[in-house]
Amino acid sequence: MSSSRRAWMVAASIRAVEVLKDQVGLCRWNYPLRSLAQHTKNNIRSYSQAKKLSSFTNYKQSRTI
Repeated sequence: MSSSRRAWMVAASIRAVEVLKDQVGLCRWNYPLRSLAQHTKNNIRSYSQAKKLSSFTNYKQSRTI
């Protein structure tokens, strides 16, 4: 098999994979899903810290009364 024919086969294979990814929507949804997961992870962490601080503050207030 000539090198030119191999190059065309590789190019066609890559193109077929790209078309399949576009049809399924993997390329379009990859970044938004990753961004949403990161945002959720960051907010859960800050919510957890705020909840701990709030419960500690409530505990201190109840002990001073």
